[in-house]
Amino acid sequence: MSSHKIDIRGSNFNVYSPQLELNDTWLNINLGIWEPQTFKVISELVDESSCALEIGIDLGQTLLYTATKAGKLIAVEPNLISYNLVKKHLDLNLDLQKKVILVHGALSDARKEVFFGKGSKLFDDIHFKSNYKEVKVQGYLLEDFEAMVESPITFINMDIEGGEYICIGAMGSYLRKNQTTLLLSLHPGFLLSQKQSRLPIFFRYIKRIKEQGKIFRVVKNYPFIYDVLTMKKISPYSLYTIKYLRSKNALNSQILCTYKELNHEGDYRV
Repeated sequence: MSSHKIDIRGSNFNVYSPQLELNDTWLNINLGIWEPQTFKVISELVDESSCALEIGIDLGQTLLYTATKAGKLIAVEPNLISYNLVKKHLDLNLDLQKKVILVHGALSDARKEVFFGKGSKLFDDIHFKSNYKEVKVQGYLLEDFEAMVESPITFINMDIEGGEYICIGAMGSYLRKNQTTLLLSLHPGFLLSQKQSRLPIFFRYIKRIKEQGKIFRVVKNYPFIYDVLTMKKISPYSLYTIKYLRSKNALNSQILCTYKELNHEGDYRV
């Protein structure tokens, strides 16, 4: 086992690595070149008064950084590989571990068991190999996570490789009621099955436009929506432009939805 120190925007924590050397993602994070805009938003919008929710934890990159900022953090992950890896990270950061509730499960549109894995309707994750068997996990609503911490969720970071199109419909009323800030990575490029991807382009875009409507119906209730890469305000109708209908890369289609206007001089705090 090997432990490595990571520094992000002045915040430090340790990560577990089964190898002596860090993988490329962590190296790029230390160099400040892996999703710097994501860390900037978290840095400016999350503090000790925040109850944050991370949906989709991958290697734990943003989870561990958010834990250095938030008062409470719930982290949800259906992939046991990622879940167990983050548990090892937290064992190396006891000060962060006490802030974090780690949940093996998935945000869904109902309280029921859901399939996760390659080819499933929920979370067709790019990290799964084609021969990885589908697994069942418990599906949760936002209200379930609030009950775990006995506090309204004030900040959500959701990056789930296309699963957002399944979950988002069940989130709208909670987000409006609690005026929760939403950092959302969109993956319209993952919406099509192999068979659908061979259809003429017109039919492929009809599918994407239809699915994007699920996102639109929720985020249109926010008075302020920002393109995270540029931090410029956008209209919810921008989701129907080519930029937001083609992307497979969250860098190009990551949006921030807030109930208070952000300071354009760089202070994002709401």
